[in-house]
Amino acid sequence: CSTFLWYGGYALQLLAALFDVASFGFAPVSLLSCMGAMTLVFNLWLAPLLCGEVVSLRDCKVNCIVFTGTLLSLYFGPHETPTYSLEQLYGMITTTESLIYLIALCSWIGTLVFLWSALKDDDVTTDDNTTTTTTIDNANNNHQNNNLKCSNWNQTTRERVLRLLYPVIAGSFGGNTVLCAKACVSLVQTTLIGDDNQFWYGGTYIIFYILTMCLGMQLYFLDGGMNRYDAVFVVPIYVCFWITSGILGAMFFFQEVTTLSTTDIVCFTGGVCLSLFGILLHSTRPPSKEDSHSDATTTGTEEEEDENQHFMLNSNYGSVKDTTSTTLVSV
Repeated sequence: CSTFLWYGGYALQLLAALFDVASFGFAPVSLLSCMGAMTLVFNLWLAPLLCGEVVSLRDCKVNCIVFTGTLLSLYFGPHETPTYSLEQLYGMITTTESLIYLIALCSWIGTLVFLWSALKDDDVTTDDNTTTTTTIDNANNNHQNNNLKCSNWNQTTRERVLRLLYPVIAGSFGGNTVLCAKACVSLVQTTLIGDDNQFWYGGTYIIFYILTMCLGMQLYFLDGGMNRYDAVFVVPIYVCFWITSGILGAMFFFQEVTTLSTTDIVCFTGGVCLSLFGILLHSTRPPSKEDSHSDATTTGTEEEEDENQHFMLNSNYGSVKDTTSTTLVSV
């Protein structure tokens, strides 16, 4: 049953991605990025049906804040949806504003990935039945390398930073996935209109390759965060950075905000901030009674598990840990 749910969730993830890509031909990027906040609103309706979760009054209030902010951003946001040729896209990328944003974006993501690679532990138990496959010798070497990179950080600090890095990196890649998808859909539309076949140019395939790479990295870090940490924390942080990254890219690359008046810009920004505020409130949701009971049960055995893990990491056995399926949540 769990395998069926895993494949079903993965299939829905791919289907949702296809619909997302198709939607970029009908609306601006900044407008579609704001729609990402509606994920939490729909989760409020589906969680009791699919997961048996109890929706509290606080959840309803928080979702009302998110819904109100999304409506404001949709109403006052840009609504023009032009199509672009490869030559026009190249002209947008080579502007001074776009180049500065591109350098800042690469520096931001590069720093996050470097920090993640320095902190991650390839041999961490993610669930009661889920571990990452690695040999004991490799795990010991990775543990020593991580200590060399961040020798002053204890395990608690590592886990706290890693818990934040996974959704932040996934959301940062996700916003750029939106930009690349918009560019790809525009190239396809320009080709179908008949003005010029954009697939005669090598730059078109480069954009499609970047789209595939960003989407793969987005799913990789999102899945890694969902495997290791609670979805209540991972999903809201991921959505916040997904929305922010998409809107910033639309501002610098597609320059969508230039068509808005000052009043529209203020109201649009206020709606986005209100949505992000509601999403962050959702991440502070207190755990349920079952989660609290589970935490209390596992707290007493943490020291024993750490001792066992330390013994396994420093043993000379060449065994390989067993693995099971991981969980993938559609966002």
